[in-house]
Amino acid sequence: MEVDETVLTKRKYHRGQLRAEQQWFFGGVERGNSENCFLVPVERRNADTLIPILAKHILSGSTVISDCWAAYGGIERITMTQTGDQAYTAHLTVNHSENFVNPETGAHTQTIEGTWSHFKARHKEEKGTRRDLLISYLHQFMWRKKFAGPDALFHLWSQISELYPCETDGEGV
Repeated sequence: MEVDETVLTKRKYHRGQLRAEQQWFFGGVERGNSENCFLVPVERRNADTLIPILAKHILSGSTVISDCWAAYGGIERITMTQTGDQAYTAHLTVNHSENFVNPETGAHTQTIEGTWSHFKARHKEEKGTRRDLLISYLHQFMWRKKFAGPDALFHLWSQISELYPCETDGEGV
């Protein structure tokens, strides 16, 4: 699982200094054919904030890949999942001030960086987003990432029917 953090900012008229409106996000992407990811807003980017979020979303036996941000040093504190299984098998890092791929291990965070790039591109396409709806946009982005394609409508209806099952009086609908 690759993990990283990013920030959304707002510039007035897309010029000049950044305004104080910043929203930080922390996320992770499962590598492979899966489109599983988690993206959550965070107030702080310290270990006390990021490590519990990672522990909640990590699969047993996962390899965690991150950059060398100091807060990720606390990943070693995640030793067991809630079921008692080992939480991760390895923590690989890449130092972005030196390279984008760790030459010794091959570790990189390009998958999560690409995910952030797609999320921000949509944000820019829409000329920004309302700050009070950022969480909704984030959820929509994650849903589309996982379920986009020819079966998207099927997935949508399936999930709606699970949330709102039909109640019948025994005579049919």
